[in-house]
Amino acid sequence: MRLIADPGWAAAMLGPLLAHPDAGWPLACRVAGDRATLVIERRAGAALTVTMIGPGAAAATGVVASGRHMFVRVLGGSGRLDRWPAGEVDDRFTAASAPPLGRRCSSALRAGAVMEIDGRRDAHRIVAVGRELVLLTLTLAQGAAPLLREYALPGGRLRRVAAAEGEPARAAMLVELLGALDGGSEGLAAAARHPAFFVRWAAMRHWLARDAAGARPVLAAMAVGDPHPEVRDAAVAALAMPACPA
Repeated sequence: MRLIADPGWAAAMLGPLLAHPDAGWPLACRVAGDRATLVIERRAGAALTVTMIGPGAAAATGVVASGRHMFVRVLGGSGRLDRWPAGEVDDRFTAASAPPLGRRCSSALRAGAVMEIDGRRDAHRIVAVGRELVLLTLTLAQGAAPLLREYALPGGRLRRVAAAEGEPARAAMLVELLGALDGGSEGLAAAARHPAFFVRWAAMRHWLARDAAGARPVLAAMAVGDPHPEVRDAAVAALAMPACPA
């Protein structure tokens, strides 16, 4: 939190980049619509970014519960923070049964304000009002939810679920890569026991396509003992398929 409460170090770090423009640009930059983000530092446990949000953007048709815990300081400009209760993602979470967002709560943002945003439990959006809004954000990876959830506005209905950044997302990508390559059954077998339910089932699906006989004992255990209901249902359905050897 000290990084956010006293951001004087940022000017000392960023100033030399403009003083020596030929030295190369060491910071990753992302531009999307009305906002641009500089990634100042990214490590295994946290990311530090500066985001500039332009005023007058079109009304958003959706908001995201990022799954991450964030601390934000307003460096300049003014704006508004909107939050909606979204509930938590646990072993019983399913997209089909996810409730809509709760009632919106809004607060004004002014230069110097510091706020905590828990993307594991809330969806949120930040909009600029009047002039460009500049934010310094510390995003923590510890305790992050495995899923990012996108909700439609108005109404707050769950629109999309995806793997959030972090180890589960990397595992999901590796599973898909192994599924596209020859071999890799040992890795798929290990991933079928991954803590993230969507990684477990993706690995099982590819493992069945590669070696149905080898995967079947783990599939049978999934059907009766997996903690996630969608994985159990999918495993039961797969066991009933004629192509799955007894």
